[in-house]
Amino acid sequence: MVKNCGKMEQKVFLSFIILLPRALQEAVSTLKEKANILEQELEQQREQHRIRVWKTQPLPGNYLLKTFLLLQESNLEEEMGVLRAQLLDGQRASAAENVQLIQLHKDCNLKEAQLKTVRAQLEGLEEQVTKLRIDCERAQADARYDNYQMCDFDFGEFN
Repeated sequence: MVKNCGKMEQKVFLSFIILLPRALQEAVSTLKEKANILEQELEQQREQHRIRVWKTQPLPGNYLLKTFLLLQESNLEEEMGVLRAQLLDGQRASAAENVQLIQLHKDCNLKEAQLKTVRAQLEGLEEQVTKLRIDCERAQADARYDNYQMCDFDFGEFN
């Protein structure tokens, strides 16, 4: 059959024969994956059905076990409720702490601004004090000089 075809047709046919098993293998593996997924879903549904039947229909001999497990389940649900409430309380406390931190930060910024203002005033006052000291020292020096001249003048008359 391949002998009656041209060379180009032979190449196409050979490449088809080579690619066909690969495509079939991929199709088979895809189908196997889908089958596995469907089997898992079926098993999950069976388990869910068993649980529903077990909860709704009393089984002879397992009544105590069923009651014990139901009590455990309700206790766990109560504990989960308590934990959720604690989590919410913790979140509220964190929010309150964050509000306090923001307020403290604002207060700190206000105090920093006030401190800068006071420092500027202090620098101005220090400059005034320095000028007053210089003026005071000049006045004292002038007073000493005047006193010296007066003393010198007085001594001159008595000599």
